[in-house]
Amino acid sequence: GELQQIGTPPSVYHRPVNEYVAGFFGKINVLEATVTNEGYSFRDGLIEAPSDYKTGTQLKLMVRPEDMQIVSKAEAHITGKVSHSFYFGSYQQVVVDVAGSPIILRTANTETFVEGQQLFLAINRQNLVTLTNS
Repeated sequence: GELQQIGTPPSVYHRPVNEYVAGFFGKINVLEATVTNEGYSFRDGLIEAPSDYKTGTQLKLMVRPEDMQIVSKAEAHITGKVSHSFYFGSYQQVVVDVAGSPIILRTANTETFVEGQQLFLAINRQNLVTLTNS
């Protein structure tokens, strides 16, 4: 084995150093993105956010399912269609097809989702993590 990261459980969960560590501590969504003048461009969306990387840089962004919210079309970073919904008592896990790739969303049990339903999603920018390739 190889030591990947040292830190408190909350710091490792919220700020993993790479994709392996991120996945070790629960479900993740990994978005292949390109840095633009506006922020991060990916699949079928754009997140307006400052970046420390040069325009044109390709990288991976990690976001946890609980850091995504269903919003109006005008507020959306991502648009997709429901492919599955799983009931877990206090929450639901919704798998959303975004341009052929699955995105996992965790939400309260306040709505019923049906296959093919269009959803507009926003990402909590404060919890967006840039992953390294190690």
